[in-house]
Amino acid sequence: MPRSNSPALGAIALATFLTLVPITLLVPGLTELVVDAHGGTRFHAHLFVSTNQLAGIIAVPFAMVLHRRWPRTRRWVVGLLLLDAVAFLGMGAADTLNGLFAWRALDGVAHLPAVTFLMIAANRSGGERRGASLGLVAAALMVGVGVGAPLGGLLIDRDPSLVYPAGAALLVLAAAAGAAVPASAAPASDPSARYRWDRRRAAAWMPLAYGFADRFLIGVFVSTFTIFLTEVHGVGAATRGMLMSLFLLPFALLCWPAGKVADRIGWFAPLIVANVTFGLVYALYGVLPMALLPWAMVASGVLSALMFAPSLVLVSDFARRGAGEGLFGSFQVAGSFGFLAGPLVGGMLVEVLRDGQGAPAWALIFAGVGLSLSLFGIVSWTILRPLARTDTLPKSPDRIGGSANVPVITPNVASRGNAFTQRVCITLMRLTGWKFTGENFPDLRKFVVIVAPHTSNWDFPLGVMAKFSVGIRGTFLGKDTLFRFPLGILMRWLGGFPVDRTSKSDVVTQTVELVQRADRVIIALSPEGTRKATPRWRSGFWWIAHKAQIPIVPVAFDFPNRAVHIFPPFTTSGDPDADIAALRKLYRPEMAFDPAKYIA
Repeated sequence: MPRSNSPALGAIALATFLTLVPITLLVPGLTELVVDAHGGTRFHAHLFVSTNQLAGIIAVPFAMVLHRRWPRTRRWVVGLLLLDAVAFLGMGAADTLNGLFAWRALDGVAHLPAVTFLMIAANRSGGERRGASLGLVAAALMVGVGVGAPLGGLLIDRDPSLVYPAGAALLVLAAAAGAAVPASAAPASDPSARYRWDRRRAAAWMPLAYGFADRFLIGVFVSTFTIFLTEVHGVGAATRGMLMSLFLLPFALLCWPAGKVADRIGWFAPLIVANVTFGLVYALYGVLPMALLPWAMVASGVLSALMFAPSLVLVSDFARRGAGEGLFGSFQVAGSFGFLAGPLVGGMLVEVLRDGQGAPAWALIFAGVGLSLSLFGIVSWTILRPLARTDTLPKSPDRIGGSANVPVITPNVASRGNAFTQRVCITLMRLTGWKFTGENFPDLRKFVVIVAPHTSNWDFPLGVMAKFSVGIRGTFLGKDTLFRFPLGILMRWLGGFPVDRTSKSDVVTQTVELVQRADRVIIALSPEGTRKATPRWRSGFWWIAHKAQIPIVPVAFDFPNRAVHIFPPFTTSGDPDADIAALRKLYRPEMAFDPAKYIA
């Protein structure tokens, strides 16, 4: 397994941090730098944020093509960062609004390709655990953003012109750190450097969609939100910078842990859950009182980390699957379109959406943008879900979950849930001391699982926890009356199958028909049929397995040892009494929660 190049990652992270600080130095002072210094309007202030993104959109594809021809990544990083320093000095010296925007465009031409090459270098240097390496670089990126905002606010309050030489100096230091970046992130002959996009597949759009959506939201935030704070809450630049840091610093500090989480459970669950939740929090910005806004900023930062780092892992995974590392450049371009569109859309919404007094309808603006992000998360869940299982399969071919020792099922086995529900249930197993022992589940599409001893109500929650830990879809039988609204929603979600005991077909026949119709199915039954002591097992499970010609997998809940024990598959012989007697010998009364209720 390739190991990460830690010294290289350190240099990349430092260069990334120093590159991003100058970008947000300017954000708290949009009014002072654009409106007050050069006579611009609020729309010009929004446009100032977008100009370097527009220039970067144009520059990145050309830079990627040139990089494939001259793949000296170190030289590209150093040269582009020095060029960016010159652009900052030019912005400080500009004496007209047009001149300011020209230098701002040069800033975009240099900045976005430099960040793209740093990200590619991190992906190459990260080894197998790319979530952690990309999370580290994302953390450095966001720490830079988080430090830049309050620092910029302090500089703006003292003298707005100070931000330009300060930014140039930081970019020179970033170039010095970039001198330690590995010389080449991708050999010129490596065909994977070229991005190959299958536009016919909806899933292929998702890395680009996430790049766009996430930074669209941030684009609205860093432009419209700062103006909202000024006009509605009347706070100064320093306070605006500190409020933004409450969002950006948790975002920055948690990117690396979020990347490690993505390494362990995959990118799917944290990406979707954080996306939907962040949109809901964002939608409340316009109605929250000032006292609650700091808490909303912290929550937004935490959720953004859980969204951003996994989105980089999503890009890396698509690149590994054949899209090529050029996807990182396309991801940056899509993100730049988002960051370009965010301030522009925010500016237009501020000008168009007005309340009865003629002021911007801030509550409606933030609610519309936030709920749109949540809806996007729901839509992307339906598109990316089929990829989640292959993306989150553990590296071990046999077991996962540490002390829980959870068996890994093959794609043939009926499955349900996702990496998030699996990780939650595995964690519950570890906290309660439960583990799996015995065999793995067979590599079969159809089989019957019998669970014994069944002597307590605790068997059901234990079974649910074990089922979701493995990720199997176990179908249990229940009276059709239990499946009426609203209980039926829960019963079907848990895997229940309603049986009609008044039907001419008996329960066994109905279940066999279900097995025959299904492509993959696991019938889960308790052969005792009751929690009370019973000297005989019911034979329905045997007849289902025998008539459907599928094996039986015996499972024991061993409470004293806190073990879910899986026995080898059992094939029926045609003699139900002999087979059931052989199966009963596998279980002992001392396994039960209440041994007095189990008769061997």
